[in-house]
Amino acid sequence: MPTRRKEAAEQGLAREGAGVLAAAAAVYLALSLVTYAPGDPALNAVGARGVANWGGTVGAYVADALLQAVGLVAYALPLALAVAAWRGLRGERLGFDPVRAGGFAVFVVAAAAMAGLAVGRAVRPAGAGGALGRILADELRVMFGDVGAYVIVVPVLMVSAMFAADRPASPTARRLLGALRAAWRAVAAVPGRVA
Repeated sequence: MPTRRKEAAEQGLAREGAGVLAAAAAVYLALSLVTYAPGDPALNAVGARGVANWGGTVGAYVADALLQAVGLVAYALPLALAVAAWRGLRGERLGFDPVRAGGFAVFVVAAAAMAGLAVGRAVRPAGAGGALGRILADELRVMFGDVGAYVIVVPVLMVSAMFAADRPASPTARRLLGALRAAWRAVAAVPGRVA
């Protein structure tokens, strides 16, 4: 039976290994996004020349898909991976719990909507917020008007950022975050439940 010290060392090693993989993924994704070239092959186009993307054909496809879907918000993904890598390399948990992951997912959607509202279609290939941001911005404007759309998106963006970063701004928000985590643990503890 392994000792606690050995278990802790193995956990630390696993976390550091995950940190290295997250760092590699962050660098690859960042390079793929930064070297995006419209002439590269994509899901909705065929490149007539060689692939210019430093991530190769896969990088070209990934960059195009992310930029088409969420626009400039795609650049938050390598940043999130880099934060996870930093945590892992320091021997900490990477932080992929359901509350944080859900907060980040809502943050990406809200940021795409904000980019769609604020910048619109001026950025290529699919606008500052990508297709998702454009659709959300258009629908929010129709339903709530220009000012109302911002009144809806800004607080959602702020709250989702707090949950994604696991940094609540107030004691009440800390208690809410703790309650959500406790509820998740209770659901995960139910026998036969996959969590």
